[in-house]
Amino acid sequence: MKKSIMVIFSGMFLVMAGCGDKETLSNETPQNDAQELYNQGLKYQNGDGVEKNEYEALKLFRMSAEQGHAAAQYRLSLMYGNGEGVSKDATESFKWCYKSAEQGNVEAQNGIGQMYDKGFGVSTNKSEAVAWYRKSAEQGYAQAQYNLGWMYENGSGITKDNSEAAMWYRKAAEQGYAQAQHYLGLRYAVGKGVLKDESEAVNWFRKAAEQEYAQSQLILSNMYAEGKGVVKDMAEALKWERKSAENGCLAAQRSLALKYGLGIGGVETDVIESNRWFHTAAEGGDVFSQMLLAQKYGEEENHDEARKWYRKAAENGNVDAQYIMGRIYVFGIGVKRDVRKAIKWLVEAAEKDNVEAASMLGKIYDYGNGDVEMDEQESFMWYRRAAKLGDKESWQALRRKYGWCVGYHGHDKYMFVDWCRKLAEKGDGMAQLTLFEIYEDGLGVEQNKDDAMKWLVKAANKGIAEAQYMLGETLLLRGFLDRKNEAEAIKWIGKAAEQGYAEAQYKLGNMYASGAHGVEEDKYEAKRWYRKAANQGHEWAKQKLENNDDL
Repeated sequence: MKKSIMVIFSGMFLVMAGCGDKETLSNETPQNDAQELYNQGLKYQNGDGVEKNEYEALKLFRMSAEQGHAAAQYRLSLMYGNGEGVSKDATESFKWCYKSAEQGNVEAQNGIGQMYDKGFGVSTNKSEAVAWYRKSAEQGYAQAQYNLGWMYENGSGITKDNSEAAMWYRKAAEQGYAQAQHYLGLRYAVGKGVLKDESEAVNWFRKAAEQEYAQSQLILSNMYAEGKGVVKDMAEALKWERKSAENGCLAAQRSLALKYGLGIGGVETDVIESNRWFHTAAEGGDVFSQMLLAQKYGEEENHDEARKWYRKAAENGNVDAQYIMGRIYVFGIGVKRDVRKAIKWLVEAAEKDNVEAASMLGKIYDYGNGDVEMDEQESFMWYRRAAKLGDKESWQALRRKYGWCVGYHGHDKYMFVDWCRKLAEKGDGMAQLTLFEIYEDGLGVEQNKDDAMKWLVKAANKGIAEAQYMLGETLLLRGFLDRKNEAEAIKWIGKAAEQGYAEAQYKLGNMYASGAHGVEEDKYEAKRWYRKAANQGHEWAKQKLENNDDL
């Protein structure tokens, strides 16, 4: 992955000199020696023999740069780019970098490439970026060689070419550029632009790993663990994984946490060590670790810590955490109830198609909650979103609201019918069931029993338990005229009952209790189905079980 413009520029962050007494440069500033001006600028920038002074460094670099000193122009560009000794100014940074690049300065040429690549101080232009990277790369500048390889790999500003990418990665890698060594290793590992060679991959991963490149250290660990390109060695695997974790690799930190938690991968179970690595990974932004810690503290009823980690995960975009943050504020779990804060988090989750969040928003606006008033339009919108995602409870809410001539501001019956029809035609079972009710009762459309039955059958075949039960009931009514419908009816009621539909379970209980509709009387079966319905709160089934003398 390419580094940002503020990090990649070589020399952007200069090494400070050690402690000790500092001598003072002469107050007399050389006027005509560009190289001397540049050298003194470096001293002030680094604190080398003088008190570090970015403003003085900037002045000296500018004087040298104005005399055409390429290195000073590049340094001046970096200071404007970083806001060192002067307000950050991307345009000025580009200007001075370009002057230096035109003189053949390889660092500046690479820098101009990055500026065109990122749109820093100039409009983004990938083709120009490639051209400048190439100028620098062809002069042997390793970072530019890596950047050019990356452009070839991704087809950015140039035709994608895996072989060219591998060639430029190799040139940079052979100069010791760790990132290029890593990417070259990846290519050998999978055979991309080169012949697959796991041993060669290990070779390049090791070179980068020995330079403390964390990603290579982790991959090298995995290759030792799996015996790919190297003799399997769990001790070596653990060594490199630990190095990667210590160098900030979140995946390695998370992996170590799991290993110590489970006592696998060559380590003994160590809860303290596991917890330490989970916290390290979580603090570094690992969402998995943040969620795990949140759940752990939640189980311990440490609401403050649980909320802290859920919030971090939510802020990192985790949709489950965003929904949970919404619930926390809706119900006041360890915090003062605040429905408006809840809505903020629920909306973020719902817009990522979290069905529970959308449904909860529908309920909040449906009934009003806290200082949030009822809003038919918002309620309809969120119920509809949840329903479209398959939430049956939201479908039921929409069907209820539909009967009241749902919504305002254009969300009328006709719009609802049209929306249901579109979903039904795409195979949505709940929409098909709703269309049955619409055509059965003539709600917003002309009543049509045949169309109603068509949609009911479709919904039943989609596995909608309520539709299966209603189809069974409809066929039973027709069975009074045509007995052959009874067997089909019982089949559908049975399907709904097996799915846990309480009304169908109660109906089967009645059939077995009385031997109705061609079902052989069976008191045991009757009691079994009554019990299933009663366990779901079916009141009539409960009464049947309480008055079980006839069972």
